[in-house]
This record gives sequence, C-alpha cells and structure tokens, in this order.
Amino acid sequence: MKSLASIEAFLALLLFLYCVSLLSRPSEKPAGFSTFYQFQLAQDFAEVSLADPQISAALKGFRNCGALEEKVLKEKYAEALHATGDYCLNVNVKGMVLQVNCDGAFTSRVSVSRMVFDGTGFFEADFSLSFR
Repeated sequence: MKSLASIEAFLALLLFLYCVSLLSRPSEKPAGFSTFYQFQLAQDFAEVSLADPQISAALKGFRNCGALEEKVLKEKYAEALHATGDYCLNVNVKGMVLQVNCDGAFTSRVSVSRMVFDGTGFFEADFSLSFR
C-alpha cells in the first residue's frame, strides 16, 4: 500500500512539473504587434482616403490621369506620412500608381484594397505601405 501511495505522489509531482513547464514557456504569437500595427495603419490610410472629401475627389480624378489630383494626393499623403512615420505609400488606381516617400530600402510591405464609387460605378483602389 505504501508503494502505491509513493507511485501516486511521484505521478502527481511529474504532472505538476509538466504544468509548470507549460506556463513558463513563452507563448508563440501568430502575428506580432508590429504586423498588426502595419495592417491597421494601411487600413487607416485607406479609410481616411475615402472619408476625406478632398482626398476622395482627388482619387476619383487621379484615376483619369489627372495631374492636379496627383499633386493634391502627394501633398496630402506626404503630410500624413510626415505625422505618422517614415513609410512608403503606394496608391494604385486603375493602373495609375502614386508613390509617396518611397526613396530607400524597405523590409516589409502590407496592402489593402477598397472599392470606390465615383457617381457612375465602382473602381478598386489599392493602398500599400512599406516599412523600414
């Protein structure tokens, strides 16, 4: 009977040590905070672009090769990038590509897309942010 109790105590000790070892291991994160932040920032650029009347109108004109709209977009996006960080922004609207602050090398890139209504139909706008 005494040997059975000692075996049970030994097994309980092993189970306890196993549980403690599981708790002490660092948890594996599927996506780090920085990855989440990058996607959230790209989402924010896309949402603000559609919510701001001036940027939204410039996007609609830019898709028709508007040089004035391109200038407006570059100014607005340069201002936003200056406030948020040293990132590269690419906006692709129906084959027209706008690049802002894209000098140098970047290590990661995230992209989001939005459908934009121009009064007669929808078109897709892709927003890509690249990070150093």
